Amino acid sequence: MKIANKMLIGTLLSLVSAVSVSAVSETTTSPNINAGEQLFRTAGGYGCIACHGLYANGAGNVGGNIRGKTLDDINHSLANEPTMQLLSSALSNMDRLNLAVYLEALGKISLVEWTIEDKATSSTITIESDTPAQLVIFNKLFEPVELTLPQLTPEQTVQLNPYETKAVDWIPSKGVYTLNYNQSQLTIEIK
Repeated sequence: MKIANKMLIGTLLSLVSAVSVSAVSETTTSPNINAGEQLFRTAGGYGCIACHGLYANGAGNVGGNIRGKTLDDINHSLANEPTMQLLSSALSNMDRLNLAVYLEALGKISLVEWTIEDKATSSTITIESDTPAQLVIFNKLFEPVELTLPQLTPEQTVQLNPYETKAVDWIPSKGVYTLNYNQSQLTIEIK
């Protein structure tokens, strides 16, 4: 899966549109998606993940989904949101630009979320074919979960510990995929 993630990040780098660099002097280096991802996970000692989830999808946390947010969005939040103001002085202009490149790249990936829990759930989502997609799976059970997802990943299985979140990145082909685990069902319609 690490190879697939690196390939997806490489694809994302080619998809990322130009980001406004007005807040960064022209003598700085280019924005870096990997640096943005690292900052997302560690900024301020606890990372953006504390409020926005491991994959910036909100994950039911207080900060919500911030995939696709821009440098202007980040700067506005750092200036105006009380919790975000705590990070403002910790992030340089380049840090902010790196975060923006990372979040904008995530915004170009079709997000599919699946929560596996102890009650019956069924949901359907429609996404486009032939564009990067990310399935974010949250195991809300008090037991490990082992999933086989042959339509999405060549890996044999995806294992999640209790209350763990993992992502599977793939390029979907047209069709309908139905994923099941006990009482939890997710249907992905790919147009």
